[in-house]
Amino acid sequence: MVVDDHQLFRRSLVRLLAIFPINLTLFEAASGLDVLDTLKSEQIDIVLLDIQMPNLNGIDC
Repeated sequence: MVVDDHQLFRRSLVRLLAIFPINLTLFEAASGLDVLDTLKSEQIDIVLLDIQMPNLNGIDC
């Protein structure tokens, strides 16, 4: 899961990760609150989390 409040950065990182020839299911989120909602229904192995975000920052998340 890639989490960043800056859409351009987040989508660019997801596109970069999608290039690798491995079986990945990539999720995106714009805030810590979105991460917590997604984790209720999905099993996520790795989260790349921005520290400075509005509402719920990466540290508190």
